[in-house]
Amino acid sequence: MKNTSVSLTVLIILSILGCSSNTSVAKDINKINVKSCSIDFDEVDFCTKERLKDYNNILKNKVSNFDKNKFLMSFKEKNYLYFAVIDLESLKVFTFPASLSVMSNIKPVEFSSNNNLFCLNGNFNQYQNSYRAVKTCYVYNNGDFNFKSRDELGKETKKYDNFSSNNEIKKLNLPISSDFYSKCTEKNPVKKCEQIEKYNNRPYTLSELQKISPDLVVLLNDSKVKSLNADTFRFLPKIKDSFYSIAEKYIDTDEESSSEFYLIKIKPELVVEKIGDYYSIDNSGVISYKNENGKLLKKNLK
Repeated sequence: MKNTSVSLTVLIILSILGCSSNTSVAKDINKINVKSCSIDFDEVDFCTKERLKDYNNILKNKVSNFDKNKFLMSFKEKNYLYFAVIDLESLKVFTFPASLSVMSNIKPVEFSSNNNLFCLNGNFNQYQNSYRAVKTCYVYNNGDFNFKSRDELGKETKKYDNFSSNNEIKKLNLPISSDFYSKCTEKNPVKKCEQIEKYNNRPYTLSELQKISPDLVVLLNDSKVKSLNADTFRFLPKIKDSFYSIAEKYIDTDEESSSEFYLIKIKPELVVEKIGDYYSIDNSGVISYKNENGKLLKKNLK
């Protein structure tokens, strides 16, 4: 009798566990998770079955495209574009309270995966008002969309422009390669090569940059750059609308000393890429470097 009771208890426990595992379903985005299903003076519905399906497909893919851990999506209804931000961690949807009439040959939305700013281009519609051929920018912050004025955007851009036009920061003189100094010392006295490098291939520590360009140091204090623990930074001349830096990390062991290099795209979007222990850049802005497998790669920085 006792054995029968024990066996019955075990079966009940197993069945409960089985039920709980079968009923454990991944969370979905439902209508209750959408901050607002409608926009004032607009017929759009952000909570239709089709829209909820779109949100959950994005959630299922687990790929962010905006503000590090969010997804900025758009959908077209009639002749208008609508936008929403999906927080992939909180499973919330925050709808943007305006629409855009798309204009031909103009990119309707500009945004980055690394920050919370986005800009809309076209005919802007909000609260029964329409503004033709405008560019409006917003900063997303915890469900709120805060308008960013041109003056504010100008101040942000000025940080980059101050750096690029700062004559105190010496830019690399192309063509250049990471073995520039060692090649120079093969044919010239060390003192002469030190002088040449100072003008053609100048490295900067963060403490040196802090005195020359504090705004630039703020940009380089991004977690993507700080995690490199780089010792020095070199800067390329402005290439179109982009600014690049090459970070060098010293690696010292009991056997040898070497360097590891990283290509940092500072503007318009901060991107860090490991380029191994050697690089060269030609006059046209094409960088050559080796990947981890030793394969030679080329990339046009323009």
